[in-house]
Formats: sequence, C-alpha cells, structure tokens
Amino acid sequence: MNFAAILGLISAGNVLAQGLPFRPHPAEGRPIVRVDADLVLVPVTVTDRHGAVVANLTRGDFLVTEAKRPQRVVFFSHETAPVSLGIVVDLSGSMANKIGKVQAAV
Repeated sequence: MNFAAILGLISAGNVLAQGLPFRPHPAEGRPIVRVDADLVLVPVTVTDRHGAVVANLTRGDFLVTEAKRPQRVVFFSHETAPVSLGIVVDLSGSMANKIGKVQAAV
C-alpha cells in the first residue's frame, strides 16, 4: 500500500496578483494575463533510505518554501494512492523451459 501526504499551500502569488486588472501589453497590444492561485496542492511520498514509506507524518514534519520564503501549510492529509502495474512476459521459444519460474515470480 502506498501512502501520500498532500500539502495545501497559500501561494505568495495571490498577494501580487489580487486586484490587478487585465490590461494590454504596452509593446504588443495583447492582454497581460495574471493568474491568482489561492491553494497549491503538493502531493508527496516520503521514503526512508531503504525505500520503505514513512507513515504518520504531520504538518509540522514539512517545511515548504517559495523563493527561499517559508509558505504556510493550510491543509494536510494522508491518503492512499492507487497503483497501476503492468507486467510484460517474454513467451518466446528461448523462454520455454523458464515459463514455470516466470509464472511463480509473477
């Protein structure tokens, strides 16, 4: 089972973009588009040096920065992430005497 933590961050960009109207670009006459992001989701999976998932992390276990400035984590949750897996098996003649081992491994 794979676990992921999702951090919700308030983007510093919303402070810069609030209240600014669309206006033409001075050199080209095209509109300037400003985007306001109130919440940014950052899905993460934390593993130890052996590749095992580290469970039971809390909001306080993370420090998220943007342009070297700490960002406030406003939402934190643990979720189970679905996994899709495909297995390709070589069934050519050279594998004829190994098919039993391949099936057991799968």
